[in-house]
Amino acid sequence: MSSRDLEFGAFLPRWDRYATPDGWRRIATAAEDAGFAWVGRGDRVVFPEPEYRSRPASELFSVLASVANETDEIAIGTNVCVVPYRHPIHLVKEVFTLDTLTDGRFEFGVGAGWLEEEFDALGVPYEERGPRTDEFLEIYDAACERGSVSFDGRHHSFDAVGFYPRPERDGGPPLWAGGSASPAFRRAAEYGVGWTISGVSPEDVRDGRSRLLNAWDDYDRDGDPEIAVNVDGYVTDESTESDEPLVGTVDSVLDGVEAYREAGATRINLTLSSTPAGDAMTIEERLEQIERFEDEIRSAL
Repeated sequence: MSSRDLEFGAFLPRWDRYATPDGWRRIATAAEDAGFAWVGRGDRVVFPEPEYRSRPASELFSVLASVANETDEIAIGTNVCVVPYRHPIHLVKEVFTLDTLTDGRFEFGVGAGWLEEEFDALGVPYEERGPRTDEFLEIYDAACERGSVSFDGRHHSFDAVGFYPRPERDGGPPLWAGGSASPAFRRAAEYGVGWTISGVSPEDVRDGRSRLLNAWDDYDRDGDPEIAVNVDGYVTDESTESDEPLVGTVDSVLDGVEAYREAGATRINLTLSSTPAGDAMTIEERLEQIERFEDEIRSAL
């Protein structure tokens, strides 16, 4: 095995029938007890498509605030928050407040978004999602550095306002930029600690890391960037046919984990959504997988 450090994280149930306060509490406390580094979830405000309108889409920051109250040490974060959906002042206030509620454990994963119908429902021009994300990051960076900020941009303008409570850490909560397009790597290098990406192979991570390092050099960043990979994971006692690198027996999952680590991943966030047969995992199965990844995978690294 490589000597490179590797952390594990766990996603909270997002929009299945287990996306409940009890489900979030059980997953979060199990991940913390297992020694995982992170727990969190992605963003969804509405499901505009008719077949999905009845799905739960609980408000992201409220869910994370409830989890903060149930945990003590594990990092809690967004992966990712679609920043153009919200006014920058409001979003910075949410981030700083949650950072305070977690005693500085909050990690801020951001993205520009992709679901055009959701942008339409919220009245945000889809074609402006990139520039709006960049404006937000400029505002966020300034707010992290100082308490009072004014801004005059193409999409947002406001006179000086105070951003309080202040972040627990100098520079604000760690920021991760999500996505596979070039702006994601630029945003990670300009503002963040690293890059986060979902559902990709180790080869994709290796290629992404090369692009990220180029951006790191462009911004004269010191040190190595962090890379979080969000993937399905399931340890089973029987061989199974799966295209997912982290679904299979202990030995095959260990090989998959090592492939991600050698490609440059510094954290693997388990989505904990489906069994090898494609069925939705129950809460009990998700808890079992967290335990197995700790006892049989993480401890073997």
